[in-house]
Amino acid sequence: MDLPDTTADMIAEASKTSEVWIVTHSAQLAEGVRERYGVRQRTVIRDNGATWIEGMRLTGVIAGESDDED
Repeated sequence: MDLPDTTADMIAEASKTSEVWIVTHSAQLAEGVRERYGVRQRTVIRDNGATWIEGMRLTGVIAGESDDED
């Protein structure tokens, strides 16, 4: 087992008692967490000094995830 897998296991354990947000440049770590817990990956975009989450509207709703979206 390598560091990203061990880290993914530790994050998963911590998430049992806390809300956990992970920001990483490691695709292996992100995939390890997704495989273990089925969470959806979010892409953070930084462009010309602005930072946002891909697909997030100004209301904070992420496109395709609202129950009332057409």
